Amino acid sequence: MADKVTADNFASELIKQMTEYSKACSEEVKDVIKEAAKKARTELKRTSPKRSGDYAKKWSMKVTKENSMSVEVVIYDKRYSLVHLLEKGHQLRKGGRSIGEVKPMEHVAPVQEKLEIDVEKGIKEVL
Repeated sequence: MADKVTADNFASELIKQMTEYSKACSEEVKDVIKEAAKKARTELKRTSPKRSGDYAKKWSMKVTKENSMSVEVVIYDKRYSLVHLLEKGHQLRKGGRSIGEVKPMEHVAPVQEKLEIDVEKGIKEVL
């Protein structure tokens, strides 16, 4: 059972309770972010262009920074230059646009938008 709070120790008890609440909330938010990133990686693997299937398999996720109040998660493909070329489109090797170009195949932007919505929704649920 908790100690009784008196007028003398009210401020310190309030700070203690708010600190505990803040830590609990930040842990839950970090879990939401990590889980949403895992789902986004799976979605990228599923929706990426599959000429040979090798590109779609290479999506990875890594927690790059984490402390008591924040987390930074990166979803990446080891062939990052290919990601840009496929997402934005590009000219053919042979030259100018009159010969032809590869049309953009947006597959990252829709997943990113869904990720943002999922994270926002998840944070609202846990708080």
